[in-house]
Amino acid sequence: MSLEDQETRFRERGVLSESSDSVDVRILFSRGDHEIIGYDGQEVDPQDAKNAPQCIIEADPSKYYCIICYDPDAPMSGAAFLSDIPHWVVWNCKGNVDTSEGDTIVHWRGPKPPVGAHRYIFLVCEQLSGYVDKLPDSPPRMCASICRYIVNNNIEIAAMTHFVSRAGGIKSPNDLPALTGARGLVALMIMVFHFYQFYSKGQPTHTFTRNIAYRSYMGVGFFFVLSGFIMVWVYASRGVVAQNFKSYGIFRKQYWAARFARIVPMYVVSCLLILPFSLSVWDNITDVWPRPQNGALCMSLTSVGLQAWIPGRAVECLNPLLWSVSAELFFYFCFPFLLLLCYRWCKGGSISIAIAAVTLGIISELALWGGMYRLAELSDTNFPTDYTAKQLPYGFPIVRLPEFLMGMAMGALYLGVAQMDISKQKKLIGGLITDGITVAIIMVMGYMSSSTYDISFMYNNDNGSRKDMSFGVWYWVILTMIPFWVLGLAFGAGISCWVLSTRLFVYLGKVSYCIYVLQYQVLTYAAWMSNSDKGATYIFKTWAVDDQGTLPEWSLPFLIVVCIILSGLSHNYIESPARQSIVLWAKPEEDAEVNNRRSAA
Repeated sequence: MSLEDQETRFRERGVLSESSDSVDVRILFSRGDHEIIGYDGQEVDPQDAKNAPQCIIEADPSKYYCIICYDPDAPMSGAAFLSDIPHWVVWNCKGNVDTSEGDTIVHWRGPKPPVGAHRYIFLVCEQLSGYVDKLPDSPPRMCASICRYIVNNNIEIAAMTHFVSRAGGIKSPNDLPALTGARGLVALMIMVFHFYQFYSKGQPTHTFTRNIAYRSYMGVGFFFVLSGFIMVWVYASRGVVAQNFKSYGIFRKQYWAARFARIVPMYVVSCLLILPFSLSVWDNITDVWPRPQNGALCMSLTSVGLQAWIPGRAVECLNPLLWSVSAELFFYFCFPFLLLLCYRWCKGGSISIAIAAVTLGIISELALWGGMYRLAELSDTNFPTDYTAKQLPYGFPIVRLPEFLMGMAMGALYLGVAQMDISKQKKLIGGLITDGITVAIIMVMGYMSSSTYDISFMYNNDNGSRKDMSFGVWYWVILTMIPFWVLGLAFGAGISCWVLSTRLFVYLGKVSYCIYVLQYQVLTYAAWMSNSDKGATYIFKTWAVDDQGTLPEWSLPFLIVVCIILSGLSHNYIESPARQSIVLWAKPEEDAEVNNRRSAA
């Protein structure tokens, strides 16, 4: 982030000295025993800039200078309608003397950027009238015109420098905030889908908001696409693919340790939490969820992450939602063998190749889905009335593999395009396209009818059964848009990227895996406690509205908040410590940037 716009602004107002090269300024922050450079565009963590810096002015010792620090990017870059915001104003500073001997009229206000990256510009202004006995008034807290302040107080800019701070601290190499925020949003939508099924008992949905709630299971496809994208971005960056895989740990324990650390700790915790119900109290759970017909087989398969490979029975194994984790483990196994092919295919950054990859992915998934469906129809006499047979294609790992491949193709495309010099105009156009895709996804989820647009071999039914999910044309339209949406969010332009980059969504994204694997436990325990007819506790007794222990809709937000709180605690005290311990045990030897990205993937 340069100062060209500010230099142009000051030159136009005639307040920038032509002899500014004779004055130099250095800004130093202290963190313990270390000094942190805060000039020449260096990035400084807001936590390290809480206290006033040491400002060293190398200038004529006979002259006096005024130091002004301000933020020209409030509340965010590109929409700075609150700027300028002064953060520090010190008068009567002598050249070659620390600013601590000056007269402060605006005490240091540390950087607290609400969104994105902000510049904090230091101006060393020569006091043309020399020492000032009567100090001027301080500039306004917001919407201050630094140019007007300089003109009104007879000072002239002799030197300027700046540092950068961003919301959430220094941006690490593995930080794509909009994608992290999208992950949080989609995890929340999937949770609403599962909870809403329980509350509404599968009643037909005709309103916009209820359609959104009932179709939010579409988010699982987003997670598969995002997983492929992130995996390519992590492991194909900086020429990793161009080298021998083995030298970068793809086939060594570093890769598998990183995957193990990402999945297993919370996977085990979620299974242990639901284990008591699997062993002894299945009858206390409402029939919203199917019960296992072979408990020993289900537990055995779930313990090794293979439950998704049993056609139609994945949702009956301990935690029904873990079928997607089982599919994800299959993707991890395939990834090293697919990476080189994907990277060579899409590394040129051609959008036409990306479109071809998505088209091929959709066609192949439709073919796999239809083939599995027909196979189930021929082999099951109860089809299509049997619930598990109708669900066979949905959770089968091979059927969902094209979604992972579409994400890999977009990840390779992103690596190619990200290395190019993209103009602001192109970024703006890309942001508008991303926002358009966001609106289109919302409109299709909310308004496209399942019954009007049908595919003959798809399980597409809105007849009111709580277990039904529809996979009509709307589903495939959205699945086609998701890879391009992920690509647009990665570039971080547009209103939707700004919204998803806010702290709330980024936090939800960080705990999204915990939200996903713990939501079934929260709902199960709530249902168990509400079912007074089964002899359970009476904590939720007053909420029960029928003999099945179904809870009223007003309690839905409460359980969502409970799930988020439990997920945050699990992330802080279980998931993150376990992941760090496993990664340290693996002792990666690769490049530091690749390791940082890998641990966060």
